[in-house]
Amino acid sequence: MKNAIKLSLLLSLACLSGLPAVSPMPAMAADDKAPAPRALVSVSATAHNYGFGEAISQVSVKYLTPIDGRSLSPSDFSVEGKTIASASVSTSPDKVKGEASGPYVILSLSHTNPQSDKPLPAPGEQGKERPRDLPEKGSQSGSRMGPPMSSSKTLPDLSFSLKQTGMVWDTKGIPYLPSDTLYTARAAEPELQGFQEGSYEDPVTGAAMPYYLYLPKGMEKGKTYPLIVFIPDASADTNDTKLSLVQGNGGTIWASKEEQTKHSSIVLVLHYSKDLVDSLGMMTTDENKWTPGLTLAYDTIRHIVDTYPVDRNRIYGTGQSQGGMANIALSDRYPDLFAAQYLVACQWNVEEMAALKDKNLWILVSEGDTKAYPGMNRVVNLWQSLGAPVATSSLWDSHSDKGAWNHLTGAMLQQGTPIQYSVFAGGNHMYTWTIAYNITPIRDWLFTQTKDGTPAFASTRGLSKEEKRSLAGTYLDMGIGFYQGARQDDAKALDFFREADRLGHMKAGRWIGLMYANGKGVPRDFKKAASWYKKSADKGDITATWLLGELYEKGEGLPQSYEKAFALYQRAAERTDIIGAPAMTRLGRLYEKGLGCPKDTAKAEELYQKAAEAGYEEAKTDLARLHG
Repeated sequence: MKNAIKLSLLLSLACLSGLPAVSPMPAMAADDKAPAPRALVSVSATAHNYGFGEAISQVSVKYLTPIDGRSLSPSDFSVEGKTIASASVSTSPDKVKGEASGPYVILSLSHTNPQSDKPLPAPGEQGKERPRDLPEKGSQSGSRMGPPMSSSKTLPDLSFSLKQTGMVWDTKGIPYLPSDTLYTARAAEPELQGFQEGSYEDPVTGAAMPYYLYLPKGMEKGKTYPLIVFIPDASADTNDTKLSLVQGNGGTIWASKEEQTKHSSIVLVLHYSKDLVDSLGMMTTDENKWTPGLTLAYDTIRHIVDTYPVDRNRIYGTGQSQGGMANIALSDRYPDLFAAQYLVACQWNVEEMAALKDKNLWILVSEGDTKAYPGMNRVVNLWQSLGAPVATSSLWDSHSDKGAWNHLTGAMLQQGTPIQYSVFAGGNHMYTWTIAYNITPIRDWLFTQTKDGTPAFASTRGLSKEEKRSLAGTYLDMGIGFYQGARQDDAKALDFFREADRLGHMKAGRWIGLMYANGKGVPRDFKKAASWYKKSADKGDITATWLLGELYEKGEGLPQSYEKAFALYQRAAERTDIIGAPAMTRLGRLYEKGLGCPKDTAKAEELYQKAAEAGYEEAKTDLARLHG
């Protein structure tokens, strides 16, 4: 009501004085007496590299006075051709901090992935187009030769037009009135900052490969850095080199603040231009043969390695479709080049890929990819027939949130294999990489790999609690894989558990305790095991709690005490699922024997029954024994 009265008075004054009700406010000197503010000062915008490509993510509107965020609505503005998801106020032009007031209004735009998460129809079916990265039936390249020889993909349009369509109130209750003024500008591209354009020219053939190179900020003299090599799909094969940076986020995500904080690294984005396609032919084809383009790609990588302070023990390769195929071919011909690779939506000659059976690989395809999915299935079957373990799982939900990604990747890492093979349910060829590079634990897994096998860990300075928690979970999962997985390595398991413990993971102490209790990688020491169990138990870990109780019961590493064992079992048995079932069973045994508590066979039977219903086999055995 108060704002409405003020608005009515302002409009009346405007009419009486003959002033227009809405007009942009002219710039004024600092000492001028300002009339009631009537227009915004300026607009700007920021682009973001999504998995499906670059697009404007937010628009920032600046006003002369702080804006009251309580009455602000997305409907107060319009951005031509865009959907405004939210409107917030801020004291900064580029950050949303949940503030109540500020001179900036931040408009967050929503975007829909243009790639379908469903399998594509067969060629010739109506209503759907084939992705540009796949050949049309009867095209020049044909079903045998791979992607078309040219791409029509262009750079995204980052220009925008904005209007203020509703009333915006400042903190003093004075409105900025709606206006027909159209504000236009072009979005900034902060995620591309730091990338330097370059080109490597073959001294013999004269062929030149363009590339973008990102060097870490504040590089230290004498220090070497990991190198990430990204190769895009064939839709970027135009003479506009910038397409390799903005066709998706497979190249730029490694240079993001989050990644560089954890993994300070050099990022190389190769670009296979239309000129190279015309002079050398496609970089990869479905014939799966070495090409002059692959030779040029390898020589460009070697040029970067020889020119910059690259840690040759930590060179990583990744790419999608054409880029994934190129990665496979490079690794096959030069087996000592990469420490690990992330292969997205790609396939290669099955027989040649036998040589990669012991490599550190994470492969991701979509169930609806008519080439990569069946192709990689055949490869995995071959590797397994050769005795190489491969981590697999049920189909992944590509719409998973961060917590679900941690769970899905963790289940893979706990299998303890060098090769992980993941498949999205549904999806299709080009859809795969719109999601692939957003999966944080896979990126963190990649950076732990080294050619000499020594685990490499992230820098954690400056990370948020959530980032540390995610990283600790990945390290714990990798430790479990080395502890009890397909290729056990006690020393590596202990390294990963200790790093997870350093990052505060609740369960890490339990696993370190198990290593001491079982003498795995360390001398057997129940006293140290008890200390580590207690660390996790004090943080609420159920398993560590009953394991500590077991040491008290047996008197191993601790003074024997049925009473303390009973108390710890009882605490852990408050959880009544399979996690608490071992505690229920051990508590039942104490009741059955009257150790640390009055003898109570009925209570023992009740606990055995609950644990058995939770699926614990030892409890089923105890229950059968009790029933005679």
